[in-house]
Amino acid sequence: MANSTFPYRIQQMILSAWKNGETATNLTDRINRTRTVRKARTRYTVRQVAAALAWHTIRDRYEA
Repeated sequence: MANSTFPYRIQQMILSAWKNGETATNLTDRINRTRTVRKARTRYTVRQVAAALAWHTIRDRYEA
């Protein structure tokens, strides 16, 4: 089974994009061009990134 967490730098990119209202498609393209991803020889799908963005939305909505 694959690692279920994003590297720290990618997590920071996702959080920043969420705060700026960036779309998952644009963010995925940007993430897949980073050296972090190329070095790990992996690629992320729009679904994976969209799920991470949704997690931030849900957390923000229900956080007290």
